[in-house]
Amino acid sequence: MDNNENKKLKPSEEEIWLKHYQPNAKESCDIAPKNMILWDLVEEKIFEYEHIPALEYFKREFSRPDFRELTYSWARIFRSMGVEPGETVPIYAPFVPGISAILMALNMIGACPNILKLGLSHDIYKEETEDSQIAVIFDSLYNNELYELFKDDRFKKIIVTSASDYMLSPVKQIVTAKTQFEALKNKSLIPKDKKYIHYDDCLKYQDLFTGNVKAEYKPDRPAFITYSSGTSGGVVKGSVATNETAINQILQAKYANLNYKVGGKCFTNLPPTAATSLHCLFIFALYSGMTVEFNPIFNSKKFYDQIMDSKPQVALATGSFWKDFFADSSKDKNKNKKIDFFDMPIVGGEGLTKDDLLKYNEILKSKGSKVPLASGYGLTELFSVMSVQKPDAKLTDDTTEKPVISVGIPFPGMKVGVFDENGSELDYNQRGELYVSTKSRMLGYYKNQELTDKTFENEWLKTGDIAELDKDGQIYIYGRKTNSINTDKRIIYLFDIENYIIQLSNNSIKYCIVNKIDLGNKSIVAHVVFDNKFDGDKEEVLNYINEQLKILIPDDLNILGYKMHDRFESSQTTGKIDYNGIKSDYYDYFCPNNENSIHFDFIKDENNQLVIKEYNNKKIKWLNKKRWKKCGI
Repeated sequence: MDNNENKKLKPSEEEIWLKHYQPNAKESCDIAPKNMILWDLVEEKIFEYEHIPALEYFKREFSRPDFRELTYSWARIFRSMGVEPGETVPIYAPFVPGISAILMALNMIGACPNILKLGLSHDIYKEETEDSQIAVIFDSLYNNELYELFKDDRFKKIIVTSASDYMLSPVKQIVTAKTQFEALKNKSLIPKDKKYIHYDDCLKYQDLFTGNVKAEYKPDRPAFITYSSGTSGGVVKGSVATNETAINQILQAKYANLNYKVGGKCFTNLPPTAATSLHCLFIFALYSGMTVEFNPIFNSKKFYDQIMDSKPQVALATGSFWKDFFADSSKDKNKNKKIDFFDMPIVGGEGLTKDDLLKYNEILKSKGSKVPLASGYGLTELFSVMSVQKPDAKLTDDTTEKPVISVGIPFPGMKVGVFDENGSELDYNQRGELYVSTKSRMLGYYKNQELTDKTFENEWLKTGDIAELDKDGQIYIYGRKTNSINTDKRIIYLFDIENYIIQLSNNSIKYCIVNKIDLGNKSIVAHVVFDNKFDGDKEEVLNYINEQLKILIPDDLNILGYKMHDRFESSQTTGKIDYNGIKSDYYDYFCPNNENSIHFDFIKDENNQLVIKEYNNKKIKWLNKKRWKKCGI
């Protein structure tokens, strides 16, 4: 007998998740159209679903022929402005109809939209745009950082867009929004400079180019640059997707049988800088015959009203947004209001706790929803989602045994494995770093070959996330690999301490974030949110937790204190929990078994890491174990 017959397959070789899909789903994903750019694939579906509106924006519908014509108009505008194939065009704007056409137009002419993340520094923007001469900006987002950037002579033209572009004339339903947007436009800081050209004025350029606007196909040409959130570690990375990346991602989502139905509506208020927003909520929805509804008002407090007004079949948001959605649902005076329109509501980003997901799905069921809230997982480096929970999956493993929720089954066309520190693949239900191999992976990080080389390992892309894979093919994400601290005895993952704290609190603590700080020793602080129904002694709970943690964690790991929050706010650029904002709040920590509260004042060192400058208003240089005792910690 051949010894190879007895050789046990590794999880990545077995690909057990494929049992949840139709036969040949993987092979279907591998047969990508040849010599096609993304626009070619989208345009085919524009013709196929010509009778279905392409876009909706504050009650105005755009037909597919109108969207196609708008895209060709912008292709001619860019070519008349001198944009060439291979050129990079920075875009600093939310999703509105004009921006969606601009993105597709640049793809059509072979240029690459560089969809800048909002709120970065001038130095980062300057480096990211040094090869560009044309840019697209949003008037109400214009600030001093952009002024300093675009006054450079290398920028020949700046296209200025607005939220009110392509809005209907004010009618009762939208008069408030249009008035607000026009007011912002009138207060714009845009300079009176000839190189700044407003959206409507750009139309005169479209007739100046009379040649063929479509660029010739070129393999591996950059098609989009999108950006990571930067919420884990604070480093924002630009990821370069090619036409092949985007097309393969479409095929993988198609054969994953996502519940995107022809004629349905897909809602988005996320900015296009996020690959998931660009793909899941625009490109794939358009490809699938859905109508994309844009709303540039990105605010978790407005999310419930937006969804109930839109009643979309597909919606994707972070855990923070869904928490506010269900909180506002419970406050709605109309307690009988149905939520029965969803085909695929998805939670991504930092996700939800098991208890929250269970509770929210009970609410959805009670309000008439025929589907549960599905948890998904994606990466900028893969140009979108790579796994999602499948309601029709026949599961054998008990998902409730894990301390974190499942983020679903990998798409066909995605090969995954969990690897240890030495790069050896682990078995099912063993925790390590998640690797992914797929044709939809990025070309690399923009202007960062060193980081690209560290991220790729032969066929694999290393996600940087600690995960497990069960025998059904389900993925469980615990947290970032870098979210750890090396003690003398072993590596401690801070998300494990977070889970310990929640468990030790007997669920009186709903959410917890632990972060390390540099005091010359191994030190951590914890941020906690108590359940709003808890009416006991919070300090007593924290004292108990602190004593138990001393048993669970190594001796050389110092727990400095606990910061109590009413809630964790979401970032207004990503929708994820604002980890960086939480970690920068170093005042009024409760110090267990010590009646004094503590606070720290920090500065950044040469590596941009926070280090202590002052402790309780006393300047310090270093804290060793002896000095800790003097501080009463």
